[in-house]
Amino acid sequence: MYKESSHSKRTVEFRAGKFKRGRTRLEDDPRERRPKTVTTPEIIEQVHNIVSEDPSLTMREIAYAIGISDERVLHILHGELHMKKLFGKLVPHTLTIQQKLDQNKFLSIWSVLSRI
Repeated sequence: MYKESSHSKRTVEFRAGKFKRGRTRLEDDPRERRPKTVTTPEIIEQVHNIVSEDPSLTMREIAYAIGISDERVLHILHGELHMKKLFGKLVPHTLTIQQKLDQNKFLSIWSVLSRI
């Protein structure tokens, strides 16, 4: 009966009511956006310091220690500090050449030990 792109009857009634009450535009009213006050350089530095001291902490523990949300910690770790979880520890996304060599050495030793 109706196209998929058409609005529901309730939506049309709601918007018609707004125009009856004096609205003259179809665009939304301008509104202030909540500033992202949590992602400040100071907070990013706090997260970095905590992770540097103990990379095995969970995001929830970091969030509780600083007093921000888990989602904000996730954003800071991934988006700002470019870190990820690896073997239960937070590490930078990119490894240095020495870290890659150490990782390969560890994996080769691990594969030998796992055969025993």
